[in-house]
Amino acid sequence: MHAIAAQALPKLEEFAAQDLAMMAWSCAKLAWLHAPLLDAIAAPSISNISAFSAHGLSTSAWSWAKLSVVDVPLLDAIASQSRLIILDFRPLDLSNTAWAFSTVQVVNRPLIEAI
Repeated sequence: MHAIAAQALPKLEEFAAQDLAMMAWSCAKLAWLHAPLLDAIAAPSISNISAFSAHGLSTSAWSWAKLSVVDVPLLDAIASQSRLIILDFRPLDLSNTAWAFSTVQVVNRPLIEAI
């Protein structure tokens, strides 16, 4: 995994939204906390948050929560974009997003109300 991180880090700005979400999901699924990689994934995720699908938003929120990482700027961006496209969320996306925010104890009332 360290070799993958080393190759990915300099290229993350080129990743599409889905690629960023899947990179974070892969780390979470493997329970591999690599703070520099997560920080590097968060930056382009925030700047390109409008390109994320509902599933990509929920996957990203789930990934950080699964790793017990609280990145408030990222979660704020996810919450804001999620509210804009909440009708695109499937039930699993809604539950994963709610679970993620509650797990890291970040309260975003507008998001909760939208869910």
